[in-house]
Amino acid sequence: MLNDATTVDPWEFAVCSIWHANVYPCKPEWRIRPHVIRCYSLFYIKDGYGRVDLDGHRMDAKPGDLFIFRLGQKQSINHDPQRPFTVLSLGFSLRGTSNRDLLRSFGFPYRLRLTQANRSKLEELYMRVITAFNESFKHSSLSSRGALMMLVAEVLRMAETVPASQRIDGLAPKAETVSWVVEIQAFIENNLDKVHSIESLAHRAHISRSHFAATFLRETGLPPMGYLRARRIARAKSMLAASSESIADIAKKVGFDDPYHFSRVFRQIEGISPRTYRVSLKYPFFS
Repeated sequence: MLNDATTVDPWEFAVCSIWHANVYPCKPEWRIRPHVIRCYSLFYIKDGYGRVDLDGHRMDAKPGDLFIFRLGQKQSINHDPQRPFTVLSLGFSLRGTSNRDLLRSFGFPYRLRLTQANRSKLEELYMRVITAFNESFKHSSLSSRGALMMLVAEVLRMAETVPASQRIDGLAPKAETVSWVVEIQAFIENNLDKVHSIESLAHRAHISRSHFAATFLRETGLPPMGYLRARRIARAKSMLAASSESIADIAKKVGFDDPYHFSRVFRQIEGISPRTYRVSLKYPFFS
């Protein structure tokens, strides 16, 4: 509890969004090819054996392992076809005022190898998120976000208390994002349906085009236009999941006047068409 009235609670205005949450029994031929991670992800091995490559660091994976993936990291995953993974996985973002990434300053380990007691508690919290996220009640969105906050809090606790012998440490905490980058991210998020260019965004940040592009890439892991496309497709994925709107209408709402162009960009980023994604929402890893 914060007793000092002058102390700022970083979680007071926290806003979380869940991209996916489910139990995934992976097929023998399943794998995740090398790619840049676009959201935070908690990836827990319930059964099976395999390997995770994260930022060039190769790690074995077995039941009870929790991997913590963060925005901008490079990742690939394989498993043993004879002993395939069953994973509990969720992707999410957690942001504060001015769209600030609340987890950026934490130095998460790449992997935690959990005790049986920790495994039981983690699995229980995972299932609360998964159950609420996949329900269709009016309160389900609120329930799933509340359950996510409890899960993230428990992961933060585990990251601090699990013995060094049971963890593989990752990168040091990152410094706060350059303030204008946060402002541009918030501007993009609130105006995904508008036309943007590097020049117009740099002008908004009051800096040169070259400095804008280089700094934005360093801070977010993506070039400005790549970030814009990724956020548009991420918003489209949420709309495909939550509504029955036509693909053409969704495309327009995220900044694509041409639905065919939208479908091409969606396929480039996700590897499948918007229509196929909508049909297979329960199994995003099988795309």
